[in-house]
Amino acid sequence: MLKNTDEKPVRLKPPETMASLVWRRFRRHPGALIGAVILSILIISVAFANLSPYDPEKSDIANRYQPPSWAHPFGTDGLGRDLLIRVLYGGRVSLSVGLKLRSAFPCCIGSSIRTRLLGDPDTPNVNPSPPLLTVASAQRFSANGCRHRLCRR
Repeated sequence: MLKNTDEKPVRLKPPETMASLVWRRFRRHPGALIGAVILSILIISVAFANLSPYDPEKSDIANRYQPPSWAHPFGTDGLGRDLLIRVLYGGRVSLSVGLKLRSAFPCCIGSSIRTRLLGDPDTPNVNPSPPLLTVASAQRFSANGCRHRLCRR
């Protein structure tokens, strides 16, 4: 029998997951929110850079060395190319390299960190070549491997 019927039943909260804890902490940190907004704006602007009326490779000699204006927010270079569009197209390369390195480095660091970053340890590595290229280029351009006259002893 219930002795006191005025009390409400206690509802237990489900246990919080790691993702919900991280999201709650992320929302409370103003620097993280500002950084996320800026990064989102950069990713969106880089993704839609091809919608610009300017071609990053086309020269326009009549508009050489233009100062920043509404037409060219960063100005133009010595060949009359819009610098903002060239920066955005360069951002595509930077983002793709960053995404490839994100998938390449966990295989070099260790399996426990790889498991935390990628989840399943059986996940195939997308691009294992950057560490290999680094080692190969270091050996190629070392004092013994470089054929340049300044590298010789």
